[in-house]
Amino acid sequence: MPFTDYINTFINLAYPRICYSCDKEVGDTGNALICDECLGEIYNFGKERCFKCGLGLGPYTMLSKTGCVMCNDVKLWFDATYSVAGYKGPARKIIHRFKYGRILTLSSMLGEILANGTKNFPEANEADMIAPVPLYWKHRVKRGFNQSLVMANRLAKYLSLPVSNRNLRRVRNTVTQTNLTRAQRHDNVYDAFAVKNSVAIEGKKILLVDDVMTTGVTASECARALKEGGAEKVFVITIARAEMG
Repeated sequence: MPFTDYINTFINLAYPRICYSCDKEVGDTGNALICDECLGEIYNFGKERCFKCGLGLGPYTMLSKTGCVMCNDVKLWFDATYSVAGYKGPARKIIHRFKYGRILTLSSMLGEILANGTKNFPEANEADMIAPVPLYWKHRVKRGFNQSLVMANRLAKYLSLPVSNRNLRRVRNTVTQTNLTRAQRHDNVYDAFAVKNSVAIEGKKILLVDDVMTTGVTASECARALKEGGAEKVFVITIARAEMG
């Protein structure tokens, strides 16, 4: 056995790797931050999605030419969207630990998950640049970082694309969307975003990055600001898609 293997064995015995999702020991194989079982659950969201809003479709979900039952009467400004996982189980746990627990070491894994997601999202390969969903400056200062920007920077390395940061801005404060209805969510974020430099995005196809999509209204308002600023198309990719009921 090579000497380095002895060193790694000692390190694993002294400091066992723990899965950030289920808190079980990861072992010597698989991802260093999450066990194979939890990682497999993240990627098991299913391939049947609404073409308009990206929501996972059940076997009895009605889908019309204008979208699924959750979005068929809603105007969404982005051109396509894809979420790697459902917002539950390991995906929810990892996002919470990254976002609220400030465990920034998870950003590399989340970037890799997004990169793997682009394999099922061909529109991502059309993008000219990546843009994160911005935080209002007070929230960014309070949290210490913008989780969407951190993930966008990681994804950019995989796709070899530039990141457009600080161009798309959140120009007014908004309350958390968590307990709001769809109509309230729309009113909450309406005109909350603006583009600072239209020349930089004119005619560009932009891949918008966020951690979670629920109704899509935040991403839609971002896309509206980008398109009114001159972008040709806006595609949205997130780690997770929340269930709507």
